[in-house]
Amino acid sequence: CSSDLLYLVSNTTNQVQVYDYVAQQVIARITTGKTPLAGAMSMDGNYLYVTASGPPSALYQIDLSQNRVIYTQTLPSTPQGVESGSDGRVLVAMVGTGVTSGVPQKTLQIFDPVAKTLTDVAVPALTTTLAPVPAQATGRPTTTFSGKLQRTPDGTFIVGVITPTAGSTYIFVYEVASGVILRNRTTAGQSSVLSMAPDGSRFMAGFTLYDTATLAVVAQQNNANAPFTFASAVNTTQNVGGSAFSPDGTTVYSAFNTAATTNPPSPSLSATLLVNDSTSLGIRLGIKLPESIVAKIAMLSDGSQAWGLSDSDRKSTRLNSSHLG
Repeated sequence: CSSDLLYLVSNTTNQVQVYDYVAQQVIARITTGKTPLAGAMSMDGNYLYVTASGPPSALYQIDLSQNRVIYTQTLPSTPQGVESGSDGRVLVAMVGTGVTSGVPQKTLQIFDPVAKTLTDVAVPALTTTLAPVPAQATGRPTTTFSGKLQRTPDGTFIVGVITPTAGSTYIFVYEVASGVILRNRTTAGQSSVLSMAPDGSRFMAGFTLYDTATLAVVAQQNNANAPFTFASAVNTTQNVGGSAFSPDGTTVYSAFNTAATTNPPSPSLSATLLVNDSTSLGIRLGIKLPESIVAKIAMLSDGSQAWGLSDSDRKSTRLNSSHLG
């Protein structure tokens, strides 16, 4: 999001659509490589970096003053999430080549847009999930992307979730200045849809709230915390949905799937916007939405409007101040 514009990555049209949310219309379309997956804006707002699975697997640098791709970097494996830090370098999450002796292989690389170089990021051996943690489904979560990244607002750290194999998912904190993974751990069945607190101290990964400094689980979304009738539990396997922190950091707005697990997956039941306490995920209020939210939610810096990727033809649903209370 920049100025009055949203940049929407469309993997069905191989484009980035530039949406003017004041005029409520797409004002430009930027062609990328095949199957673009994720985007991240540089902190100065000059560039947008987009990963695409292709073929070829690649990272695209887009000059936002010209709305066109100015550089393409081929990647060694299928990319997923992308994020830019305070130093201007770009972290790319990839599927990688698996896990050997507890160490994920080729899942993270750093791109330097000045030197035009791509460098491996060493990932430490994974530690196991700390106890006690509420039981979650094992294996790969049923989400579209197996890896996503999210920076802290000051750009000094990047957190991420990556699933290098069908049976393993790890979560980590990367320090931008040193180019080093400070901490990581395994986590079973965790969604890769992320949102970050305004002070960077906490983040949501799917329906779980983590502490950035320790990667400890702070809280998890639970229907038992609702002050209204909410009989269905959050689906921990087909755990689609998203969240966003309010600008003051006191509230988390979220929507998660409560449909029963089926194969193939049933249509998502995530059309209730939950207004949560950001420290405990205690539910204060539920707001019925016209469509189910299935992925990322983005919010304006003043908190007056938010957008969430909805289930109907994978379009976005706008939440204005009357929705958000």
